[in-house]
Amino acid sequence: VLQVEAMVQLAEIHLRHAGEAKGELLWVSEASRIKFRRPVKPGDALKVTLKREADFGPGAWRFSGQTASADGVTCEAQFTLVQQALPLPELPVDPPLQRPMPEGPSQIFSLSALPHRFPFMWVDCVQHSQELANGDGAVLGLRNITANESFFLAGTPGPLVVPQTYLLEIAAQVACAYTLANPVNHGKLAFFMAIDQAKFTRVVRPGDQLQVAMQISLIRGRFGRSFGKIYSGDEVVAEIELKFALGDQ
Repeated sequence: VLQVEAMVQLAEIHLRHAGEAKGELLWVSEASRIKFRRPVKPGDALKVTLKREADFGPGAWRFSGQTASADGVTCEAQFTLVQQALPLPELPVDPPLQRPMPEGPSQIFSLSALPHRFPFMWVDCVQHSQELANGDGAVLGLRNITANESFFLAGTPGPLVVPQTYLLEIAAQVACAYTLANPVNHGKLAFFMAIDQAKFTRVVRPGDQLQVAMQISLIRGRFGRSFGKIYSGDEVVAEIELKFALGDQ
């Protein structure tokens, strides 16, 4: 997802340099057709290219882009940037709501199966998980957003806002935690293949408690699909559909 974030940042640089977004907050309202073509290794130098596809009236722009290493294209994506006037509205002070989950026995498990570690571990805990009657899995994860997040430490001017691309990673880590906790998948890793569709309805800021409700199904063999929603209180802040593959460590 950091490759997609590089494309988003390049699009923002373009819009601000062109004088089309002065002072307003720019954020991703939707993303689609994100495909991860090959792994990126330490030491790779990535070239980021971008194409401005369409303007949707004042304050909304559609882009497509890709990243590439010396070995070839590593990631492709399409996304829409929108602008929002400042200041941002205050966050609600109501207590977070517990998301409803399907009835049945639940299992709480450790996140130790995840290969992620600080500062790239973005799930605090799994609150609920269970196997559904059709063989799919349902899982509810939790992430508390604070002002000490690693992506806020650069000290960028303006309000502290979680990049929407990071919400994709949070959802993927919740789904990954459930998948890798299955004893059948011990010793394996989960890899992003694609993000078919993602919609974002508002920005996420320090003080938001995110509840991530994902459903996971294996399509065939080592390939799987996951879809779900991210909530803050009773408000949906993101909807995500992704595909992944399991491989040996």
